[in-house]
Amino acid sequence: MSYIELKNIEKSFENKEVLKDVSLSIEKGEFVTFLGSSGCGKTTLLRCLVGLENVDSGSIYLDGQDITHVSAQMRGVSMIFQQYCLFPTMNLFDNVSFGLRMKKIPRKEIEERVNDVMTIVDMQDHLDKYPYQLSGGEQQRAALARGLIMNPKVLLLDEPFSAIDAKLRKELQLYLKKIHRKLNMTSVFVTHDQEEAMRMSDTIHLFHDGVLEQTGKPNDIYLHPNSVYAAGFIGSYNLIPEELLSKTNKKTCRRYAIRPEVIEMSKKVYVQSDEYEYLEGIITNQIAQGSVARTVITINSNIEISADSISQENFSYQIGEYVYLRVPKKDIVKLSR
Repeated sequence: MSYIELKNIEKSFENKEVLKDVSLSIEKGEFVTFLGSSGCGKTTLLRCLVGLENVDSGSIYLDGQDITHVSAQMRGVSMIFQQYCLFPTMNLFDNVSFGLRMKKIPRKEIEERVNDVMTIVDMQDHLDKYPYQLSGGEQQRAALARGLIMNPKVLLLDEPFSAIDAKLRKELQLYLKKIHRKLNMTSVFVTHDQEEAMRMSDTIHLFHDGVLEQTGKPNDIYLHPNSVYAAGFIGSYNLIPEELLSKTNKKTCRRYAIRPEVIEMSKKVYVQSDEYEYLEGIITNQIAQGSVARTVITINSNIEISADSISQENFSYQIGEYVYLRVPKKDIVKLSR
């Protein structure tokens, strides 16, 4: 049995199904992400795991024990919320040690554990400060310290960086991964940000409308989405109707997915090869994206395809120009649904 097992979890609010027969497993020491758009059920599942919500049906196992009906305080799980939830009238020492003091842990042990955890998050010199004296990043690290100090079996994080600007967000992502590697603590992270999930996860569980859509390593889901939703949500895919491709099995697949970066473009007709599919169309837009440029090509008057390449290469083409495309067949993904 895996370290965490969620089996056939179902949950509804006011007759609306939020989780629909969700089953998944998490290994000890993994950094796992629940990914999906707002309202897909990922945060509800996290709250069921920590014990803040009761499941309607199904079972939750942690380290071989059935914790489905165990109270949140007894599960050995800590959760970091979107809001920092720091007490404004307490200094950092009192905020971080709050859980230990509620459990009436001896003062000496509290001081030792606070010192240890504040060293981990690089904030040992901030213990006398109050939340209003801390930056957003420091407040988030303080919230992380408060979760870690309880020595949880599992650390849950509900979109902890959603309110932070992009630059600081990336810094904290790297920081959290560094702490995870150091402590090897099983962690479950919730986000709607695809890049964040790709950057941080050992395994991604992609949710859609209360259903577990796909599970896999980040690169596996990126390269091999199993549905139209997965292809559109993880990165950027062109969805191609089967009639545009030369050799398709119309009985088993209605659409194919192609990443913009695998499409080659030329002003001249390509020499035909069995290793490629070939398309052609008119350039209708060009978009600068830093070192990479995106060219939008319209095929058959109504189908748009995006092709990415180095900026200097793409901008040698002009809007309105007729171009020829080729795509390696090995990079064309059949979508099962």
